[in-house]
Amino acid sequence: MKRKILVTLLAFCLIASLCVVGAAAEGTIQDQITAAGSTPTTISISANTTESLTIGVGQNITLDIAEDVTLSPSSGHTITNEGTLTIMGSGTIVNNNGGSATVFNKPGATAYLNGCTYTGDKWYVIKN
Repeated sequence: MKRKILVTLLAFCLIASLCVVGAAAEGTIQDQITAAGSTPTTISISANTTESLTIGVGQNITLDIAEDVTLSPSSGHTITNEGTLTIMGSGTIVNNNGGSATVFNKPGATAYLNGCTYTGDKWYVIKN
């Protein structure tokens, strides 16, 4: 009887911990970038977004952007990189905001562009 209760309790704890991790992973893309801290992390983007994204100093982030997905912010740079950024996939990264880049790679940052389409018409598409 005690063993059954213990097994049931452990199963419940495992399920509860998985629910918390799942909920955290469903935040915004920027929330996922921030939560990564200095741990190298790949973030898969499978839906259109209007977020402006910032990769911080000391971060190593890979963005895997699915086909038919567009990143297009309503203001600011689409992606500002201050750390190490790798972009892969076959999506589209757009910026049509005046004075803002599609990818703004700040001094000292590293960007690897291994896929996707980059467009913009108001400023630099890629500012390095």
